[in-house]
Amino acid sequence: DGTVRLWDVTDEGDGAYEALRKLTGHTAAVNDFSFSQNGRIVSVSNDRTIRMWDVLAHSRERTTVFQAAAAGGLDWVALSPNGGLVATVEAERRVIKLWEITDDGFAGGEPLRTLEGPGLAGGALCVSFSGDDRFMATIAEDARKICVWSAVGNVDEDAPNELPARYHRVLSLAFAPTDPLALVSTSH
Repeated sequence: DGTVRLWDVTDEGDGAYEALRKLTGHTAAVNDFSFSQNGRIVSVSNDRTIRMWDVLAHSRERTTVFQAAAAGGLDWVALSPNGGLVATVEAERRVIKLWEITDDGFAGGEPLRTLEGPGLAGGALCVSFSGDDRFMATIAEDARKICVWSAVGNVDEDAPNELPARYHRVLSLAFAPTDPLALVSTSH
């Protein structure tokens, strides 16, 4: 229904959980979201928008909307641990875009970097930032390798390091919160 819900999962014994907030505004399916430590939720949708909500601001709920100029919908999103970068994945176009965000929303209206290349030849599934904001990891569309990208630097550094999935398809990945350079993946 194009919404993002923030739930209270405390159980008072009756099994009735409540949605604390229903965040509306997307006009198509919401494909992914990311929650930051400073209370921001960033979501992407088939409506080609990135929405950012400051949900822990008790005085007001601020929403920032950005039209991402995607050819198709936006499939995956990650918010960097420091809250200063957003990565979006357009699987159809095989593009990852990095956006700088400030307290006022998306800085400049244009992506900071656009990543294309051999690591996205078949598209990308999932995206995750390292704990120190220096790297991003994606799963290649065929799920046979993990691509690790530099999240900082210049365009000349856009070729990813590729980690092969030895025997099985990769299903998910995340950087470990206690070690900014430890990457965890699952497969079947």
